[in-house]
Amino acid sequence: MKNRVLENLFKKRISSPLGSFTLLASSKSLVGLVWGAGSVREKQLVARAINAKSPILELATIQLSEYFLGKRTSFNLPLDFQGTRFQVSVWKALLRIPFGKTWSYSELAKAAKSPRAFRAAGSANSQNPLSIIVPCHRVISKSGGLAGYAAGKSAKAFLLNHEGVKVKCA
Repeated sequence: MKNRVLENLFKKRISSPLGSFTLLASSKSLVGLVWGAGSVREKQLVARAINAKSPILELATIQLSEYFLGKRTSFNLPLDFQGTRFQVSVWKALLRIPFGKTWSYSELAKAAKSPRAFRAAGSANSQNPLSIIVPCHRVISKSGGLAGYAAGKSAKAFLLNHEGVKVKCA
């Protein structure tokens, strides 16, 4: 969640099988899903956001609930990616990874039209402001290892197992 200053920012704390997180939205789109305390920037945004009814937050809450109940395999939400041009290209590429499938970091870099930038794609993946909804958990190392995840490897393993990808948290 970088670059632009959002004028109206709304927040909603929701519970999930992985614990609680905070959703952030402008009046037009979803801009963040913050695990735990979040980064310094995320903390600032959460602190600035107001608790108020928001159609975007309500829709996101419903769709996340459906996902965790096994009734949804993709999300249909207006998203506002706030990052560099490269980060946005990586985050948009993540949206093309099908439910129940995984990509390697090199596959992600190719999908973002930067085939040699797999380390940079991994870095952009780790800064995804909309995890779960923009499925960064579906990216694993070429050897099949889980690598990192904002909410921890056990959360990543849970999400992949939930989608039918059998992995163990190492």
